[in-house]
Amino acid sequence: MAESKMSLAEMLEASSIRDRKKESRISENCMRTKQGVYPIKIIDILVALAMATVAVLVPWEELRQFEFIDRANYLHYFKYGENILEYTKLAHWYSYLTNEVLWHISIPYLIDQLNIAPIFVFNTISFITVFTFTLFVARYSNLYAVLLLVNPLLVTLAFDQMRSALAYCLLLWAYMLPRKLLILSLAMILVAPLVHTASVLFALLFAGILSLRLLHTRRVFNTTAVVLILLGTGFLMSLSFGQLMQQVLDAVGDRRADRVVNDASSGIKYTLFWIFMLIVCLVQSKDYYRNISCQYSLIILSFVCFNLIFGGYSLRFLATGLPVLVVAMYELKSLHRALVIAAFVPYAVLQWYYWYHVGNV
Repeated sequence: MAESKMSLAEMLEASSIRDRKKESRISENCMRTKQGVYPIKIIDILVALAMATVAVLVPWEELRQFEFIDRANYLHYFKYGENILEYTKLAHWYSYLTNEVLWHISIPYLIDQLNIAPIFVFNTISFITVFTFTLFVARYSNLYAVLLLVNPLLVTLAFDQMRSALAYCLLLWAYMLPRKLLILSLAMILVAPLVHTASVLFALLFAGILSLRLLHTRRVFNTTAVVLILLGTGFLMSLSFGQLMQQVLDAVGDRRADRVVNDASSGIKYTLFWIFMLIVCLVQSKDYYRNISCQYSLIILSFVCFNLIFGGYSLRFLATGLPVLVVAMYELKSLHRALVIAAFVPYAVLQWYYWYHVGNV
């Protein structure tokens, strides 16, 4: 009887409340699934294998008529045995990180001891990179999203900046492995910095995001505070990747100290799309900011935007973060997702044009 006396407005309001609760439960379940034990489908693996195979078979340097600089340097370096570990004294524990000892031990071992051709070793790293990035996007988004990985950022990373690519792939696999393989995940996280020092930063960002997510779940921070912390992290990273970073690298004797600042190349034209994406990301529902990929993307996007002021180096972060950024695009509201992808496609075309005619993007 009491229900029959409810007004139409009260009934609609009650129905709306039930729908919101249901949507919230669905969203939380989806989030838990995507970030937890979401199974890898056979079709995802097949698509990733196909993408990686095609990528390795394409003669990128011939098409571009310009060799990959880092790849050529690595080929010369390992071919003539100029291993820095032969004349570098590892006096401190951090020397093993700054000199990336695993890279300088494993590659010569494969080439000299196992007689594997350097080009095969390099192509294997490129294959692993494209395969891992594609599988990550297919698993946490959908198969259509993998098309957005057809970008010169990924090509340059996989075929030129191979050390960064391999280290970041280790971190992605550490994230994707199920919880029962936690020890293996931790081992990958510990090994990655021995391939590339920057892995320490990526691992710390991930650990920070997990901690922030826990505090958000326990309502220590509200959504607004979470967003501000993520944006603030990007700000601090951009601020630090200038003279301060040069001083730190110089203090630990890192050989890249002299070229960190000179590598900064973030201009307003190149950054426009990422500014647009950041703005769109900032007007999403609360569930969006509970997603780890979206949280990481906010850090990277804010870092890239603040680099317009502080002149940090954006390209490597965009390249390594590309699969996460693609997942974040597909987590947007349907209309916003359509707008961002519609803007990204012509932007990617311009990237290809610049990459082919000018240089690295």
